[in-house]
Amino acid sequence: MKTVNSQFVGTWKLIKCHHEFEDGTFFYPFGELAQGILVYTVEGYMSGALMQANRIPFKTRELFSGTEEEKALAMKGYLHYAGKFEVHREEVWHHVELSLFPNWIGTIQKRRFQFFEDKLSLSVGPYVAQGIKQTAVLLWQRCN
Repeated sequence: MKTVNSQFVGTWKLIKCHHEFEDGTFFYPFGELAQGILVYTVEGYMSGALMQANRIPFKTRELFSGTEEEKALAMKGYLHYAGKFEVHREEVWHHVELSLFPNWIGTIQKRRFQFFEDKLSLSVGPYVAQGIKQTAVLLWQRCN
């Protein structure tokens, strides 16, 4: 069995998720109270979920129902993906097998990482999106 970097293995809760623009301003894609859970397993798999706090429930209680507007709003406020992971020097590579955002399926999402105390920082960028140069930063706290 292939061994994985044991520093990653475990469950992590989101502390903060923001995008920093080149002018120094910030954007919080899931709001300033974003919630998330990130899991890395000894078998080499990962699963990560992010969401806005206080999401609006559908009017129906049926899982696959809801209006088109409710479904669009639910997707806008949530992200999940999962698959195998591997560590390459200063990056962790997430090999996406499942994703709410279908364009990521079959891709490798590369994240720079840094550990300090019981926290993990993952970042992407700088990259250009919608004509704006930015870096995405997610800060995670290890669950005990």
